[in-house]
Amino acid sequence: MLKKVLIVRFNPTWLLSNRENSILPVAQLVSFIREEVEDYEIVGQSLSMCIVTVKGDSKNLTQLAKQIKQILKEKMKVTVFKNVVDFEVVERNFEDDKKTDEEKVSDKKASDEKPSCCKQISSSETDDEAEPEENVGEKISSLVGAEEFKALISECEKIAPAMIKHKTEDIFAKQCYLFSINDGCGLSTYLDLFAKHLNQLGLFDCVVIESAVQEIRLQCPTDTQRSNESFLYDLTKLFRKTQKVFCVDLSEWLTKLNDNLFKIILNLIEDCCGDSIFIFRVPFVEKETLLQIKDAISDVLTVKDVSFVPLGNDELTECCVRFIEERGYALDEETVSLFSLIMNRERNDGRFYGINTVKKIARQMIYYKQLSDAEKETEDCLIKKADILPLISDIEESYEGLRSLDEYVGMDKIKDRVEEIVAQILGSRNNANLGSPCIHMRFVGNPGTGKTTVARIIGKILKEKGVLRNGNFHEHFARELCGEYVGSTAPKTAAICRDAYGSVLFIDEAYTLFKGANSSFRGGDYGVEAIETLIAQMENHRKDLVVIMAGYSDEMSNLMKANPGLESRMPYIIEFPNYTREELSEIFFRMARKNFLYDEEFENAVFNYFNALSDEVLSSKDFSNARFVRNLFERTWGKAALRAQLNKTDASVLTKEDFISASSETEFNRMLAKKRNKSLGFI
Repeated sequence: MLKKVLIVRFNPTWLLSNRENSILPVAQLVSFIREEVEDYEIVGQSLSMCIVTVKGDSKNLTQLAKQIKQILKEKMKVTVFKNVVDFEVVERNFEDDKKTDEEKVSDKKASDEKPSCCKQISSSETDDEAEPEENVGEKISSLVGAEEFKALISECEKIAPAMIKHKTEDIFAKQCYLFSINDGCGLSTYLDLFAKHLNQLGLFDCVVIESAVQEIRLQCPTDTQRSNESFLYDLTKLFRKTQKVFCVDLSEWLTKLNDNLFKIILNLIEDCCGDSIFIFRVPFVEKETLLQIKDAISDVLTVKDVSFVPLGNDELTECCVRFIEERGYALDEETVSLFSLIMNRERNDGRFYGINTVKKIARQMIYYKQLSDAEKETEDCLIKKADILPLISDIEESYEGLRSLDEYVGMDKIKDRVEEIVAQILGSRNNANLGSPCIHMRFVGNPGTGKTTVARIIGKILKEKGVLRNGNFHEHFARELCGEYVGSTAPKTAAICRDAYGSVLFIDEAYTLFKGANSSFRGGDYGVEAIETLIAQMENHRKDLVVIMAGYSDEMSNLMKANPGLESRMPYIIEFPNYTREELSEIFFRMARKNFLYDEEFENAVFNYFNALSDEVLSSKDFSNARFVRNLFERTWGKAALRAQLNKTDASVLTKEDFISASSETEFNRMLAKKRNKSLGFI
């Protein structure tokens, strides 16, 4: 006879935190139930849970759960139930307890009935006013992107009624999934929604204590671990947990899919399928590679592949807007544009974590908005540029076309060449007979000669002229285009290009993608694969994307040999010469004049230092030109700040001693190792 029982299960982590108590929490709870509750029966008990039922029809299990919750609150001082205890209702056949194992097996074969699965009672159900159940399906439909995931959910919704009607849910639970998704793209969110929706559809009931989902990174064992049976034993013990959704990260196994141990692990998972649902996770790779991974897993398991295309700039912006709106705020049009610039800055430092970074920016916007309102003694819900100035202080303002080049030292010839290129692009755009020309460029020259600055300005100019939609600047080192796994380079390069549509994609040290026909790079031809993908993007989006590759002159010439189509698609070349001694001095003084005062002695010291740099130093690839000057200037005012702090003097005045102290440090002094015959004037 089936009878409903209530399982009261304590969180194992909470139990451990109370292990010093003289009486175990379960024993203490059972004692209080016996004292406080009528018409009950304790039908089971362990270290972490007790099973209670009611006698007759005196009360339902939800009422019993309310009474137990009140005991926990008043007698055991439990105030937050979410991470302490769960209530769960199951149907239990008490007659089975009296049967032999042979009789139970016989009954199972004879019965077409599927045993009832667990239903969790949430904390809200034990309260007087229960909250409405979350509609997970609608939440999934409203997600940004994730089209294949939405298609999977739609498929589950279509098949659920038939499976429940014919009691074939076990077939569904035997199916595994292969998710191709990058870090920071919301994997945990998708897994949680998937588990909850299966619960609501009735296709798979998850036992929820802390989470219905458990994420595991499957590590490759060492030779010692391989010979130790505990490795497989631990996996077996883990996977034997029932009514869970397991996500197994296979990143470390992508080159070992034919390993015998991997096949053993798949067989182990196959034995556990049905009791739990298994989802394999790999980084986002091109579809052909994903199908190869799927084939390797499908030798043992039934697998359905789902790709999660990385979100582009527009989609990430929408995520930010939604996150802020959920908290009662909104962004004006200008601030939405600023978000894109802030996000580009986050990308360019090489540490971008997808949705997590987007949420971080959104939280910062809300914080500075509230701080701004507090300081101004105002309050509204619209976040404007003036509210988030601390977030954009290092983001350069818009340029006014070619005139901005006048602000930089030694740019006269560069400006003439840029004017010539822009005129040629506009001329070809206005002549229908010329078709759509390639507008991609090569910048050649040593470090610190202004390549990045000019590339950023060109984006603004082309936007002003109507050639580009956005004119933003996306900077990446060439090695960032290459993936870490076979099949991941092409989608990674394509995603970087997609983010830069309507703008400039600046690829620094581009020559590192190709070392020559007889050389390898990043474990094979990842660099060449990146170039092939880049060429396709440059051709397909020639009207809405400017790719600028930058690097040393000789190495950039060698790069053009990597693919016959590369050189023809980059017709414009701008050469950036090294700065002269006089130009280096002027760059230094322009930096100094912005915020500092200095006397003639300081001025002479600076002139003498740069005049002493040899031709060999100035033409060396190791010399970083304006970057070197900036570092020397920053070290100089750092010395001035320390001196002013110690002597309690004015920090806005630079002295000769400040400069000598800075330029004498190793990284600057070694530049004078190969001097001219004449010595420095201040030595």
